[in-house]
Amino acid sequence: MFRKQPKPKVSIYYDGGCGFCARGVELLVKWCMIRTEQIAPGCSDAAVFALMQAEDSWVVVNEKGEMFIAFAAGVEAARHSPLLGWLTPLARFSFVQKMGNRFYHWVARNRYRIWLPGLPKRISTQKLVQDGKQNKCSEY
Repeated sequence: MFRKQPKPKVSIYYDGGCGFCARGVELLVKWCMIRTEQIAPGCSDAAVFALMQAEDSWVVVNEKGEMFIAFAAGVEAARHSPLLGWLTPLARFSFVQKMGNRFYHWVARNRYRIWLPGLPKRISTQKLVQDGKQNKCSEY
């Protein structure tokens, strides 16, 4: 009689040439139980890749097609987590956004120095093979 509506999901795009980014997204999704439609290198979608290059950021796309970057991307991903969703209203405060963006950019600048569980110490550039062409995912 009553049908449960499927819960909305996000697509998460990361720098395909960054082992920290790939592993970080994998751990974030697993540990926080984020409902995802897709997890992929940014170069797998032209519009996402253009935004990723322009903003030097990961990109999260919600069920409405809205794109989020930096700390806002983390907040949108958290909104799709049963563990973190209740915290997302706190991100409305400007001081939280400012601190969150500072922290995001610090991590982004230092990502090649940060170790995550399951991440080899030295990562080579990954390539995505799409339509018979090789595209470097980390050219930005």
